[in-house]
Amino acid sequence: MTQNTATKRTHPPLICLLLVLFVTQACVTVNGWGKRDIVGGYEEGEYKNGLLQGYGKRYEKRGYYRRIFLKEEGIYKYGLLNGEGKRFSGRAEPRSYEERMEGSSFIKEEGSYRDGMLDGEGKQYHDNEKISKEGIFKGGKLNGNGKEYHDNGVLSKEGIFKNGGLEGFNKVYGSDGRISEEGTFKEGKLNGEGKRYVSVAEETLKEGKIVHVTLRPSEEGLYKEGKLDGKGKRYHANGKLAEEGMFKEGSLEGEGKRYHDNGKLVE
Repeated sequence: MTQNTATKRTHPPLICLLLVLFVTQACVTVNGWGKRDIVGGYEEGEYKNGLLQGYGKRYEKRGYYRRIFLKEEGIYKYGLLNGEGKRFSGRAEPRSYEERMEGSSFIKEEGSYRDGMLDGEGKQYHDNEKISKEGIFKGGKLNGNGKEYHDNGVLSKEGIFKNGGLEGFNKVYGSDGRISEEGTFKEGKLNGEGKRYVSVAEETLKEGKIVHVTLRPSEEGLYKEGKLDGKGKRYHANGKLAEEGMFKEGSLEGEGKRYHDNGKLVE
């Protein structure tokens, strides 16, 4: 009986061996150049105490075929981008069989990073790879001199930004390049004196049918958080006055006046 007990003790159960192996692997600390799996993909680069420290790359696996996409690359510190870096996104619609099987990434942003977010000179891109935003970033948002563009490449906004929104007197442009707003902005919204415009298509007959696009004011006055708030005016599409008076949160109040599009006062 004693001999049988001793024999059992010299051969620990398989579950114990697996547990020891798991704990041992979990405690391995990567130092130097290495590669390891992470949630949804893998990473490779210079490690220190198990975290990317120096140049590295991260990849993600997506879709039915588990295609591999480059997610980000650059200089890391404590596992986060710190310094020059780039971020990418996988194409929703592969352009070829090779992309369908192997994956293809396009750039989403690049520049100087701090704690994993753009901080300093940087650029962000639309899905068609045209520039979306460029300028000085802080905490991942435009803060300072910057520009924003429509996905057709036309300038949308330019000036001083704060927390991602225009600040001070500026102009905003539509995708056709025509002005859509101008005035004093605060965190991206009109606050103070401002004016909005609308592009109106007009047909004229001269050597056939020709379409002209005319820029007309749609409203103007005092704004608060992007809405008329105070003395202001609104216009019909034909340019004639539609409303005038004191506004509150975008609505005409008190002894205001309303007009038909033929210019006659609404009784």
